[in-house]
Amino acid sequence: MTLQGSLEKEQVAAIQHLVASSVPGMKIANVSVIDDKGHLLARGGSEGELTTASADEMRRSLELR
Repeated sequence: MTLQGSLEKEQVAAIQHLVASSVPGMKIANVSVIDDKGHLLARGGSEGELTTASADEMRRSLELR
């Protein structure tokens, strides 16, 4: 179960796949997902490996902004 307004890991992976499959030649490894506040939800990884952002990565992203 997720908090209101947050996405589950599988939903974020689905977004990566949707974006990659809608752009000819794009690979999932080249798709990162951020939320409306600029928090990193997933970063592109090696093909077949969808990597969701850890809490530390999200915190660092926010701090850098």
